[in-house]
Amino acid sequence: MPIMRLIFLKYNTALPSSASVERLFSIGGDICTKKRSKISDCNFENALLFKINLKNKD
Repeated sequence: MPIMRLIFLKYNTALPSSASVERLFSIGGDICTKKRSKISDCNFENALLFKINLKNKD
């Protein structure tokens, strides 16, 4: 199954650096502030994805 192998390698390869993970935690820290300390997991994830996608759109 060479096609499946190529798809697997393309989409399941680890990132070469931790910069994207650090960026994710940085944005998460901006969202989880003192006023938003009781935000639900689902709402936090939605806000995080919205903010990341908004930055990537530019």
